[in-house]
Amino acid sequence: YNQRAFAEYLQFNYSAAIPLLDRAEALSPRHLGVLTGKALTFVALGDVEAAQEPLIKAVRLNPWLSERALLLEPLGQEL
Repeated sequence: YNQRAFAEYLQFNYSAAIPLLDRAEALSPRHLGVLTGKALTFVALGDVEAAQEPLIKAVRLNPWLSERALLLEPLGQEL
């Protein structure tokens, strides 16, 4: 599902990518590529607020992600 979502993302079909990413996350909730892909897809849709939840999950898994810069509020040591 993640690869299908990525193919949709590359074709700028962001709204089709979201349900695929939801399914991929349901199957593998700690999949870093799914979480960052979901966040980036929401950002591409112009919904930075919706991107925050998957971003926080992703940063908890890997605090050094470059996508961390997309967080609206910097997160401290609690991650």
